[in-house]
Amino acid sequence: MTFYFAASEIESVTTVGGNIFSDALDIDSDFQRAGMVVASGTGSDGTTNPRNGIIAEMSSNVTEAWLHFIVIFPPLGSATDRQFFELRDDVGGVGVFRFDQENGSLEFEVNESGSYVNQGASYPLPSDSELQVDVHVVLDTGANTGTIDVFFDKVAVASYSGSIDASLTGMDTMLFTSVRPGAAGNSTNTRFREIIVSSDQTTEMRLATLNVDGAGTENTFATGTFTDVDDIALDDGTVVSSDTVAQRIAMSLSDLTANAQLLNPLAVVVGARMRNSGGGPTNMKIGLKTSSGDVLSANKALSAGYDAYFEVFETNTATVADWTIADINAMELLLESG
Repeated sequence: MTFYFAASEIESVTTVGGNIFSDALDIDSDFQRAGMVVASGTGSDGTTNPRNGIIAEMSSNVTEAWLHFIVIFPPLGSATDRQFFELRDDVGGVGVFRFDQENGSLEFEVNESGSYVNQGASYPLPSDSELQVDVHVVLDTGANTGTIDVFFDKVAVASYSGSIDASLTGMDTMLFTSVRPGAAGNSTNTRFREIIVSSDQTTEMRLATLNVDGAGTENTFATGTFTDVDDIALDDGTVVSSDTVAQRIAMSLSDLTANAQLLNPLAVVVGARMRNSGGGPTNMKIGLKTSSGDVLSANKALSAGYDAYFEVFETNTATVADWTIADINAMELLLESG
């Protein structure tokens, strides 16, 4: 099993537009403390990015994957042709399929040969309540064909098999946008959480988010402590920083809740929002400090502006074994400059 992406909080994605934020509305407190909210915008503008939205980029461009997310729609009213999800082969690249909201119903559209084609059926959407969405996509970019199977709340609702755009290279990027404009903090926003991309079926998967909640067992960073990075709302004004290669900081993490501990751990994903401000280390390793040793990524080259970085650990590399609940509840977040 391979995981290409997983996130529930805003630090792990790229935002476009000024009305994207974290919110504690409509979450499952057994699995997360916040979700991601798109407060306004009317979907894709047909160019590189949505007018307002969330960009989630996978770890690699793939031709088969399961996509999973939970969406909470605002009261939908009579708004028409409002895109809220699109799968592409790159941020500004070619689309695979998309979902539109049309007068309170969903339209499933596939990019067959350079243009999106509605697949001929509409599906009622829940207004101001959540919907679990799972999609299995298989692309044959050599033959320019594909199959797409759509599940709502674990029930198959739509299937496509046929032509895809000849210029598609695979799938790499998910765009989440708003179906209706709304003011920050009110219930007319479109909310997303538990975004997962996997090689295996996702209909029974959940994503539990652990947050930084205390100082760890080491800190040689130049500035900052856990209180600078424990925010729910995105805040680039408080940070931890390194000015010398090989500095490290560990921070304790919340434990899995009793209900989350009933599930079998499949992987641990570490996400961080980072940048190179100039004059110091240009790389960062992200990972975990476990009771059996460090679990760290390779160096990640940092850009000058804040970007989302993540690393998937499908096994505990310190024990060379699958993750256990005990491993997860004992681990700390670990950063090391390079």
